[in-house]
Amino acid sequence: MKKLQILLAVLVVNAGNANADEQIRRLQEELRARHLYYGEIDGQKTEATTRALQHYQEKKGLKVTGAPDPDTLSSLNLSASIPATEAWPDVPVLKSDAAREMREEDRKYLESLDPEPVGEGPDSNAGPPTEESVPPKSTTPPVRKPAPPPPKKERVPEKESQRPPEKESQRPPEKEPQPPPEKDTESSIPPGRAEEFVRDYLDACETNKLSDETAYYADKVKYFDNGVVDRHFIERDVAAFYKHWPERQYELLDFKVLNAGEDRATVKFRIAFHYRSPQHTVSGRTDNVFTIAKAGDQMKFTALREQRIRE
Repeated sequence: MKKLQILLAVLVVNAGNANADEQIRRLQEELRARHLYYGEIDGQKTEATTRALQHYQEKKGLKVTGAPDPDTLSSLNLSASIPATEAWPDVPVLKSDAAREMREEDRKYLESLDPEPVGEGPDSNAGPPTEESVPPKSTTPPVRKPAPPPPKKERVPEKESQRPPEKESQRPPEKEPQPPPEKDTESSIPPGRAEEFVRDYLDACETNKLSDETAYYADKVKYFDNGVVDRHFIERDVAAFYKHWPERQYELLDFKVLNAGEDRATVKFRIAFHYRSPQHTVSGRTDNVFTIAKAGDQMKFTALREQRIRE
């Protein structure tokens, strides 16, 4: 009888530890989403996790304990029990956990990147051209031969009807109206082509082929909340995502072009996502605003933004 009681006690303790580890992991994810925690998402209550939690409690005016007490969990929208379906944190779903699980060397690497703005149509940070960026117009007028002065004649009053018509050379030349410059319609991105590009991208995101998905990104991308990053960062991010969520499914629910220029278009689309791993499943919907740039016959994403839809 005593052995049975001891065995049951061990099972209860182990179950409690398993829940505690999962709770800490979700806590780390929430603190990562709020840019307070940069350690590993491993479910271990490390010193970095405690410091991040204390910082959050201090910002929210809670009792600074460094522990996941009920008030802190409620503030983070976390409950003491772990649901069967994992709640997705307030971070984009079309990127991996690598950005949330950012190591110190990755953070320094991002800070060292050239903060060159990437065009986003109307949301671009690049302002109008300055006087220095516009080549000055030539101020030297073209050399023209002066027209010979008309011969002087005595002015004889005569009737209006008797005046000879003016010579063609004496009339000031009339400027011919110039037609407006034609737009280069060949380099624009039609709405149908933009939607097809997004659909193909979502199909590539469902595979585990890294090169297929990263082929849709430009060399530098304004990548969600990470600022401007290069392809190397995106490749590491996507590879980590495949490892965390090996099964992914996307459904395009709505699509429209917000604005389009000669070589770029800003599109907004809504998706439903479904992720599955051996331990968890998540589902939801997001609104996404992506910028597509065209160079020659190829199109690439240059800016990605996303907003989670709360049911």
